[in-house]
Amino acid sequence: MERLLEIARKNADAVTVYGESQTHDEVGFENGRLKTADSGMNSGTALTVVKDGKQGFAYTRNLIDREGLVRDAVAALAGGVEAAGDLPVPVMLPKLDTAAGQAGGNAVLADECRRMTDFLSSRAKGQVNLMSGRSTSEVRVLTSSGVDASTRSTSYFALAG
Repeated sequence: MERLLEIARKNADAVTVYGESQTHDEVGFENGRLKTADSGMNSGTALTVVKDGKQGFAYTRNLIDREGLVRDAVAALAGGVEAAGDLPVPVMLPKLDTAAGQAGGNAVLADECRRMTDFLSSRAKGQVNLMSGRSTSEVRVLTSSGVDASTRSTSYFALAG
């Protein structure tokens, strides 16, 4: 992301780079048996450039061609979108610990679904279906005004039906 910011600064008055990556694990149980298991990851990078009071934007899921992303954002300046104002200045943000480790992956989720299936099956008549998952997101924002902020968070879910 630093390299992208450096390239974009040569073509704009102000630059913001936004990057996000996410991993996820999910398992599904139908009538007490494992039916689905899925793990995946995705990421993307957005670039906003400001030049002569106008704003251009470009996005990619594959940051191999940084120069191409900058060209696309600069080309978007032709749309004439007015820039909203100055970029924020760096400030000290509190660090929040909202991320959990990925130890165990789908095996931990499957064990939890089995535990919930046993509990619910002993209290309800009929079929018990469950789904459980976890995702971890990492977000980073860099600006030409010196902001370098990042955060990492984890979300969990469990559904029964």
